[in-house]
Parts: sequence; structure tokens; C-alpha cells
Amino acid sequence: VFACFDVPAFRGTRLGIVALILGLFAWSGLPFMYIWSFFFRTPSSAFARLSMMLIFLGLGALVAVFVLNIPSLGFSSTGKTLKIACCFLPNYAVGQAVLDMFYNYNYNTLCQRNSDAAKSCE
Repeated sequence: VFACFDVPAFRGTRLGIVALILGLFAWSGLPFMYIWSFFFRTPSSAFARLSMMLIFLGLGALVAVFVLNIPSLGFSSTGKTLKIACCFLPNYAVGQAVLDMFYNYNYNTLCQRNSDAAKSCE
């Protein structure tokens, strides 16, 4: 998907990093689902319910951390704490990793293009 849309932040070697992130996501997601499946009666219902729960929790945590880290709101310390607390959710971790990659690429691009911004990037 990242290669099809040709997003500049995910080209070349960074596409390999995205593949590594997704591989690590699969590697962490399966044991997570296996452990939590024991709290349900049937494995199939456990997988379905846990998948829905992880999607909503991961996306909700990602949005909450993003909003809390807006400097003008004044909740940056709460956002940092929530970012650390939610790292055990595989869906949140993969979303945050891809988001951090995108931010880092844009930051580095801005620092290289603009000489005034390059002074503050050092």
C-alpha cells in the first residue's frame, strides 16, 4: 500500500523500514492475541472480539496522544505519559511508528530545504 501511493516519506530504504515495522507488528500481535484468547470460550470469537477491540483501542489511543501533544493545549506531559502507557497495544505501536517516521521525514526535509529552518534544526 505504501509503495502503490508513492508517498515520499516511505520511498527507497524507508520502505524497507516500513516492511520491518509491519513484520514486527505481526510478530507481536499473534502472541498478544494468543494470550488474551484464554479469556474467551471459543478461539474464533476471541479473535474477532480482540481484533475489533485492538482496532478501536489502538486508533483511539493514537488520536488521544496526537491531540494531547498539541503544545497550545498544555497537556504535553499527559500525552507523553499516555504514549508510554499505550505501547503495549500492537496496533497503537505500529501506528505510532509509522507516524513518527512520517514526522521525522518531514522535519528533515524542512531542515534541508530552508536555510532559516536549518539554523533551528541544529
